[in-house]
Amino acid sequence: RDTGFQAIERKGSSVDFSKLKLFGRRKDVAGTGEIQEIPIAGSRYNGSVRLAPGRWELMLLPLSGYCVVEFGYRYSRSEGTQRTRADGWNEVLIGPTPNPLRFVLSANPGTMHGLISGLSREPVAGAPVFLEGYDNENHKRVSELRTAYADSRGQYRFTDLPPGTYRVLSTFEFQSPDESAMDIGGAKLVTIEEGKDTPQDLDLSVIR
Repeated sequence: RDTGFQAIERKGSSVDFSKLKLFGRRKDVAGTGEIQEIPIAGSRYNGSVRLAPGRWELMLLPLSGYCVVEFGYRYSRSEGTQRTRADGWNEVLIGPTPNPLRFVLSANPGTMHGLISGLSREPVAGAPVFLEGYDNENHKRVSELRTAYADSRGQYRFTDLPPGTYRVLSTFEFQSPDESAMDIGGAKLVTIEEGKDTPQDLDLSVIR
């Protein structure tokens, strides 16, 4: 079914669809399906996407220097809610009538930086730093894991972060930690705000 699609900046101007990528995955009683890229059709700024009826999770990847700060869609009167989540996958219910989708982008994403220290408080050059969007209420990961590496001075940095809650961990113990590994490593909870640079120093996590 063709569904209306709109992507706008905070100021209200539309975003060129050629600079965006939309990904989706079906959800049903059997679980979550494979991720697929969903083409955005239509004119340069007024588009649509084709989605089969049912529950979907959608993720929009914007152009560099932007982040998604809001997502909304309209369904039937019985559903009656505006769904918003600043980052990660956004769940929608596609019904028998069109459900316009609307993403709001910001040119002022958040950033985070800090120093990685070892047991003797020395800077740890080359230390991997892992970052996940995190739903603290339901205790689950809500975005793809991101990785950065400390420079020669032990400094790391993440850019283009949507506002929201994250967990961050620096460790050599895991190559790609899942939620359980982030728990074991003692990942720190951090809140990122739109347009702000958040400092967060970390101790290198070592499992004994």
